[in-house]
Amino acid sequence: RTLYADGIHLSAQGYRAWAKGITPLIEEFMKAPPLAPVKIMLIGGSATEGLDSSSSYRRYLDGMLRRSGHLIDFVGSRNKHNNDGMEPDSYQFDPDHEGHWDKDSAWIAEHMPRLLNLNVPDVAVIHLGAEDIVATHADAGSRTDGVVRNINRVIEALRSKNRNVKIVIAK
Repeated sequence: RTLYADGIHLSAQGYRAWAKGITPLIEEFMKAPPLAPVKIMLIGGSATEGLDSSSSYRRYLDGMLRRSGHLIDFVGSRNKHNNDGMEPDSYQFDPDHEGHWDKDSAWIAEHMPRLLNLNVPDVAVIHLGAEDIVATHADAGSRTDGVVRNINRVIEALRSKNRNVKIVIAK
């Protein structure tokens, strides 16, 4: 009876006894190497960066992956929205990314080696090409070859840092 405050909840003495009882098990578990999250880099333009937290696909992707039981860590040099000017309205999701507002695929390809200096992903999600089409108002077909070349340059930069990186290309 001294271990319970009200017959259901433990007293201070009860919590000490409980902690003492589980400590050997916890210590045994702690001998194992820690689980490492899968590092995911979301790469793209304004669609990747997002206008705000509530409409960003990053928020929904984070939630879907975590609810499915995946241990993840979004990585990247940025963590804001709307041309890197708006803080997330909620930190209930991992805000890190490589979404660059108004930057086309050539800019991303040129800067990717530098952007990978601090964060090397296990998985890269590439969403490039929309800024190329919108910025020039050119026919999508005439821009496709350049976008494909730039995506290949991004993939080469990723593979130079992690040859086993998994690549997801949005279409």
